[in-house]
Amino acid sequence: IEFTRSTEHTLTSAAELLPVLELVREQGYGEDAEEQEVGIRCIAVPVFDRFGVAIAGLSLSFPTLRFSEAAREEYVALLHVAARRISEQQG
Repeated sequence: IEFTRSTEHTLTSAAELLPVLELVREQGYGEDAEEQEVGIRCIAVPVFDRFGVAIAGLSLSFPTLRFSEAAREEYVALLHVAARRISEQQG
């Protein structure tokens, strides 16, 4: 796998990525903190099929100027509610 740096925050190796993936599994959501584009944040949660397999993701992206650490849990909770509704519709 080739890791291409987009910003100074981009992960550039599997050694950097693997601990982040473990954190994503533990907390139930992932974040892009200006890793792809400076000034843009993204929070994403999984969408599951009827067998509990992640088949898609649901995300919220916004300018960093509008991001609030205090509101992170609210954003994550809203995404989980929406993703759960979509997952339920999968069967």
